[in-house]
Amino acid sequence: MQALGYKIDARAALAREDLDRFIAECRHVLAKRAATLLHFLTKTPWDFFQCHIMETDRLNHFLWERAENGDARYRRAFDEFYQQVDTLIGEVVSRLDQETELLILSD
Repeated sequence: MQALGYKIDARAALAREDLDRFIAECRHVLAKRAATLLHFLTKTPWDFFQCHIMETDRLNHFLWERAENGDARYRRAFDEFYQQVDTLIGEVVSRLDQETELLILSD
């Protein structure tokens, strides 16, 4: 996983210092998580496969209120991030066979 650049989590403390850098880091972490997910999904045999995307939780904590209160810049960043997550889900679905069940959970 180290060779793929996988990161466990974005640095939430960064959001308190520089929200734009935090958003960029969340995007970077998601991209590395997606690459790692797709690598192991397609290159390794498995019976059960799980991926936890923590960045949605991080963005919800730091952007939700701004997005809801009409801050267009952060609303756009929020929406774009969720579009990236949706794209990743589509990638996963496209690689699953008809016999594989997909379960998506959110808190």
